[in-house]
Amino acid sequence: FMETSADAQLDFSKRRWRIRVPISAARRQAVGTDLNENRGRIGAAVRYHQGPTLKLTLRADLAGRQRPNWPDQYQPNPDGSLNGTDRFSRWSPELGFDVAAVPLKQQHVQLEYSFERFDYRQDPAFAAVDAPTHLVPGDRTEHRLHLSWLHTTSVWKLGGGADAKLEQSAFAFSRDAGTGRTHAGAGGAPANPLQELRSVEPFLRATYGRIKDRFRINLRYGFEINDDTFQGYYSYTEHHPSVLLSLRPDSKTRLKLRAALYWRRYGANSYAVGGSHPALDYGDRRVVHRGTGSVNLERTLTSHWALVGGVNVAISRTNFPDYMPGVFPSTRNFNIDWDSDNWQANAGVEWRY
Repeated sequence: FMETSADAQLDFSKRRWRIRVPISAARRQAVGTDLNENRGRIGAAVRYHQGPTLKLTLRADLAGRQRPNWPDQYQPNPDGSLNGTDRFSRWSPELGFDVAAVPLKQQHVQLEYSFERFDYRQDPAFAAVDAPTHLVPGDRTEHRLHLSWLHTTSVWKLGGGADAKLEQSAFAFSRDAGTGRTHAGAGGAPANPLQELRSVEPFLRATYGRIKDRFRINLRYGFEINDDTFQGYYSYTEHHPSVLLSLRPDSKTRLKLRAALYWRRYGANSYAVGGSHPALDYGDRRVVHRGTGSVNLERTLTSHWALVGGVNVAISRTNFPDYMPGVFPSTRNFNIDWDSDNWQANAGVEWRY
């Protein structure tokens, strides 16, 4: 694919006030497949600072993405091809505030809150009454809270904190323990309530090196606890270690290496064998193990131009049985392998002003 992007920011400062208006747009043109994407974002942030010890920021943001006619694994045609859909396109307005303070020397505290609403395009084949669990729009709201503490020295930063999230769906129904049934549909029993997920991820982090140093490393470990508030079908715990290594061989070259693991294990109510549910591929609990990694290189040519390139890899494995046409689920012709290996390589030039 080919991707072009542009970023700009309007910036106004006066005394203790600063106003920023960031704007960005990007287009990805796929070759040989219908995976084109247009993205855009515009925001506004008003910040008040009282010296270096206190900063208060109010934020508003509007982001959108258009994914026209993407192939849909949940809409197979009789010949094995996939019907196209616009249901992965969305708008997402967001509001939030940040508080950053230095109550004591070398002690940094940060509090962030944001509220975001996701509004997806509905597929014409979505039937909210007759088939409410098929092609379900991803519409939802999210409340997110971040609290962190950091102790800084000349080259070390040590700290920790927690991220919390409340996610409330606008269309997806909660699922029964084990079976995953929602009881939603025309003429059926009363449907389960709409899905609500609550999560918290305490974390520890450490950084060695300063931003302009030739060697800098960031280490982080988080442990996420996700609670499906109905009957625990989507409840899980997940280990999340990550590392970022930044190298500067010379003044014009920067190399960044990232790696992360997401080691997820669902709760006892996440799956039950029987009926239309075949046995898990292995084990007695649903698991999802993912690993991501990237290498990115940047070489400055002039004050405004730079060469950029990189490779990104994402690998995912799960014991959830693959979907097989007419077998699982028996009433659908889905053909989906839940294990995946994805990689992406890119190279280009970047202009900065």
